Amino acid sequence: MRSLAEHAGSLAPREASDALEALCLLISGSDLREADPLARAATCASVRERIRTYIDRHLDDPASSPAGIAPACRVSRATLYRLFGFDGSVMAYVAGRRLDRSFVALCRSDDGRSSIAQVAFRSGFTSETHFSRSFRARFAMSPREARNRAREGLNPIGIAAGLGPSDWAHTMRRMREAV
Repeated sequence: MRSLAEHAGSLAPREASDALEALCLLISGSDLREADPLARAATCASVRERIRTYIDRHLDDPASSPAGIAPACRVSRATLYRLFGFDGSVMAYVAGRRLDRSFVALCRSDDGRSSIAQVAFRSGFTSETHFSRSFRARFAMSPREARNRAREGLNPIGIAAGLGPSDWAHTMRRMREAV
């Protein structure tokens, strides 16, 4: 690790990325309880980011589950659950990302030809009813209300979120970039 730290400045971006990936794998296989708290936090953040990237690439897979995510990201299920404990669970994180993606799709003016059920299924939901209930719980409105507000040029999040027009534009820009 010291050698890597000494030579990090001379590595090409691709080499640095590969070296960091290898280092994270090495550290994630070690007993981090013994590690420096900063090293432990950095490793956990790196592994969590790698898992988040994997999840984002596979959001449309309705079979996505901890049993499939953990081995694909080379972590144990216990580690996966621990890393996403603040989000409620790894599946709560996946559901939230799916809902964010569907919200953006519903609010796009060019996506008005897709039914709400099609948006739900493309976002990885297997049930339109479950999608609608989850959407309402997250955004305090139905998917149809969000689409109608966006068509009218209104802020679909509404007063409940306390966003003004510039906040709304910024939020939509960030959500599009994330999806």
